[in-house]
Amino acid sequence: MQDKNPDVRSWAANALGEIKFIFPNKHFIYLHDTPAKSLFDRTDRAFSSGCIRVEKPFDLAELLLEDPDKWNREEIKKVIESGETRKIFLPAPVPVLLLYWTVQIGPNGEVHFKKDVYNRDEAVLEGLNREFSFRKRPTANRSTL
Repeated sequence: MQDKNPDVRSWAANALGEIKFIFPNKHFIYLHDTPAKSLFDRTDRAFSSGCIRVEKPFDLAELLLEDPDKWNREEIKKVIESGETRKIFLPAPVPVLLLYWTVQIGPNGEVHFKKDVYNRDEAVLEGLNREFSFRKRPTANRSTL
């Protein structure tokens, strides 16, 4: 695909691909497309500094935007092909939950261990080996609300 705007770098040369999803977080982590789709077939997929490649970014965009008349695949592609960077805000906040797993149970019950690229397993195991204690959530004082 050739850029309509010659000042815009081709998405194929951009590691972030055609689309990215920014959400508030103190670590500046975001979700993004990638031109290197073959990376999804690899077992070891820690290729960036914390940002997360999305395998089907346009499906995610359509789902998040929740307006198929205004934001369907064709309309999203038109925005991208214009070569202009656009920020599109969601109609309502969406909770984002990122989970880091180094063990996976397969469909037949087999256990698969993955590389602990962020070195978190030791701290998790320490926590799991401690005596369990339950902390009650503090309740808000209704008179101060």
